Amino acid sequence: MPRRATPQRRAVLQVVKLSTEPVASEDVAVHLPRVSRATVFRHLDQLAARGEIAEVPSDDGMRRYIGSPWHGATFTCQRCGRVRRLAGRTLPSYVDRKMFGDQLIFTSSLRATGLCAGCAKKRTTL
Repeated sequence: MPRRATPQRRAVLQVVKLSTEPVASEDVAVHLPRVSRATVFRHLDQLAARGEIAEVPSDDGMRRYIGSPWHGATFTCQRCGRVRRLAGRTLPSYVDRKMFGDQLIFTSSLRATGLCAGCAKKRTTL
């Protein structure tokens, strides 16, 4: 049975949809001070379950959501350990959104390692 689109649900959805990067559930609650935290969290869970938004994996353990297809990438330098995070609002062309049959992909991530520019420069000058 479809759930009624209450003003609170629409407000939660709008915050997520207008975000330029994955937004933490706590941050959604901060943007909506007139809506209780429990209500915000409940609506986020329901919207994700219905496929209106997507939950994005996060290294910090916080639940994050995005309202459009999203691709995240991290690069870790093998020498200095510096981590650089990159994110785009659209999936890269190599990800077929229907590559797994009837499942529709909304998020993807890539973890790359190598040498950052500084470490690569040091390596060539040694």
